[in-house]
Amino acid sequence: MKQVLTEAAPDTAGKWRVARAPGGDGNLGGSFISILKSSKHPKEAFEVLTWLQNPEHQLEAYHKIGLFPSTPGVYNDPIMGTPEPFFGGQATGLIFAASAQNVKSSYFGERYPVIHGIVTRRLANVAKQDANSDVLWTETMDRIERELQR
Repeated sequence: MKQVLTEAAPDTAGKWRVARAPGGDGNLGGSFISILKSSKHPKEAFEVLTWLQNPEHQLEAYHKIGLFPSTPGVYNDPIMGTPEPFFGGQATGLIFAASAQNVKSSYFGERYPVIHGIVTRRLANVAKQDANSDVLWTETMDRIERELQR
């Protein structure tokens, strides 16, 4: 987010600030790293993953390219408190770290991908359709119910 903003609107430097989300911290997305069973170089792959997840490397990546660390143990490092001129001298790393430490875990059941797909497609179509939102909601819930009955 920060890189896109700084590159897209460099003339607005100093006018931006970052705040935690009202109503509570959250996350949608994330990254997963794995080594396939079929890998021809599992040992080397593990070494790369170990390097990527190393706290020192994560701090360096944050400092140099703004990649937020996934290792909570570094959130209190002084580098996270580095003031950022684009954000009016605010240390956005501290704000994001506070949020990351307060995200509540969520459970997604085995049917989540199907239900999420239905809801996402329906929401995308709402803007395209000249339809009653109550009718669309009812149709969506009916479709979800049919999927859950399978």
